[in-house]
Amino acid sequence: MGLPWYRVHTVVLNDPGRLLSVHIMHTALVAGWAGSMALYELINFFPSDPVLDPMWRQGMFVIPFMTRLGITNSWGGWNITGGTITNPGLWSYEGVAAASTYRVFWLVLLGSYLALGILGSRNFLMNVQENLLWICPRFLEFIYFFQEWLALVLAHFM
Repeated sequence: MGLPWYRVHTVVLNDPGRLLSVHIMHTALVAGWAGSMALYELINFFPSDPVLDPMWRQGMFVIPFMTRLGITNSWGGWNITGGTITNPGLWSYEGVAAASTYRVFWLVLLGSYLALGILGSRNFLMNVQENLLWICPRFLEFIYFFQEWLALVLAHFM
């Protein structure tokens, strides 16, 4: 039994920067799973007979969704309809899976940067208030004071 979404979000409800970083990290988790699962399925997929032995009968889960989006070629030289191809292009099954796993690195980097920047700025500002000799970096002050605006801008452009 799980908690409803609104119960889970109450932890980060009044903290939009942390809410945004949590969702970016969740997107990275899902994209990483999809990319690695697609690569695993491509290793185990046998495309010899798409009529008598289709991908769903071979236990594929991610590749059928990629096919519904219009991806039909592979770098291995086969097509989902059973034909052979010479130039599959970048956006083949392997290309999309590799792009998905590559995107994970940047999403994790962005999410951890936001989380550490916002949480770290709070620690720095608390240290400033406790010890007046400590000087807070300007960038962390910007993140701390404008985190709602920063979260809104990043959410609109993602």
